[in-house]
Amino acid sequence: MTGQFNVAVAAFQARDADGKKLRSDDGYLLGNYLRGEIDGQFKAAQETLKLQPQVWGPDQVREVKGENPEERRADAAALAERIRAHVLIYGVIVTDEKDQSHVIPEFF
Repeated sequence: MTGQFNVAVAAFQARDADGKKLRSDDGYLLGNYLRGEIDGQFKAAQETLKLQPQVWGPDQVREVKGENPEERRADAAALAERIRAHVLIYGVIVTDEKDQSHVIPEFF
């Protein structure tokens, strides 16, 4: 990333209530939605901000790996350093026994 303020949004992990990883596009779709919203807000404020932000989404970033918050935090730190992101947004979507989804955002 080469902007003055670099924001990266990874695909969120999808997991069931027991923590088992699920095959789902929901995490990618959420990450891509957030990328679009953040990029849109930066573009709307471009004249006021007077800086050159860069926003990457799941296509450029990848999913942050890890079975728990500590493992994900370590992977996020390495990823953010490698791609030169000032902020990295990632997390988990947990689907419970009642098929309700809960988003647990994480930030580096």
